[in-house]
Amino acid sequence: MKLFLHICCAIDEYVTLKAIENKKLEIKTYFYNPNIFPYEEYIKRYRDVDFLNKEFNLKKIESTYDKNLFIENAKEFYRQEENSSRCEKCIRLRLENTAEKALENNYYSFSTTLMASPKKIYEKISSIGNEVSKKYKIKFFSENYKKIFPQSLARNQMSGKIYIQNYCGCLYGLINQNLRSIEKDKKDLKNLYERFFPFKDLWKFRGKSLIYSDYLPPHLTNLKQLLGIVKPGKLIIDEYNSRKLELYSKWLKCPGYNCRVEIRR
Repeated sequence: MKLFLHICCAIDEYVTLKAIENKKLEIKTYFYNPNIFPYEEYIKRYRDVDFLNKEFNLKKIESTYDKNLFIENAKEFYRQEENSSRCEKCIRLRLENTAEKALENNYYSFSTTLMASPKKIYEKISSIGNEVSKKYKIKFFSENYKKIFPQSLARNQMSGKIYIQNYCGCLYGLINQNLRSIEKDKKDLKNLYERFFPFKDLWKFRGKSLIYSDYLPPHLTNLKQLLGIVKPGKLIIDEYNSRKLELYSKWLKCPGYNCRVEIRR
């Protein structure tokens, strides 16, 4: 079967291709995402999608980047959160364009890697895809790709090889995510001052490497609670203290946060 595959980003493309690799499909890819903001982000994603296309020996159809088209379609929903009416508008815009482009290129079945996204609801995308399918009289190939090939496995296999973004892509989603991050920072800083005032200077290690022996006492009983507030990018600890604290894994599960652990000899 010939499949015209809409691509949203490299990591979701990888999940999708691994999920359907045993099916006999002749795939042509189509990177159409006028929602992505800013343009530099668009280029980052396009570059690594192109890399995967070459790795999997896939043909592609070029598209154009028109952010004004997305903004015109989604502006009335700009205050809404992820998976809202704004996202439905965006998905429909992209899938309708994909269906049209598929038919232009004599492909009568299409799909989208959006169904592999951990930030998207499969059932909603599948429903929109089926509606587009009826409108354009083209088959929509619908499978929950992330259930067949887990995102976590894909990220482990492709970490450092492709760009893996931390937001869906659009301007409104990025603004809302940044606002939530600011509110989270305020809440955590307040908790740090109220519950762990002697360790208030650890805030500078939020998202950065924290060396245990340099900044933390050897018998800190509520380490997990403290790390769950500070959220360092990584906890670096020596073998002696790691044994005392029974830290043997690469990850330490803290309240609302998993802290990466590096044990140094």
